[in-house]
Amino acid sequence: MTLKANHKYMSQVQAQICIAGVQYCDFVVWSPTEMFIQRIQFDDVFFSETYSTVVQFIKTRLLPELVGKYYTVPRTVVSQPQSNREGEGNKGRREAEGEEGCSNSNSDVL
Repeated sequence: MTLKANHKYMSQVQAQICIAGVQYCDFVVWSPTEMFIQRIQFDDVFFSETYSTVVQFIKTRLLPELVGKYYTVPRTVVSQPQSNREGEGNKGRREAEGEEGCSNSNSDVL
């Protein structure tokens, strides 16, 4: 068994090595019946080639999860009370009934 260079974990391991400022990482796979350890050295060339992929992962997956638990916390829709301001009465009704509405009170779109 070995972690191949084209496996998605390799980009993660290389990014973590770079962020931690160390020279290597021990990649461990464990199961109740066996354990595998592979020492992975930091690879400047590999990291330079995959840097944009790592940045994209951080921006689209990691940060949303750290900031708002985007992937792991179930979302609930909370309806807002009906507004008394002119032109927003129907908007409150639509939200209470679970319909999407336009926030622009001058819009013809419901």
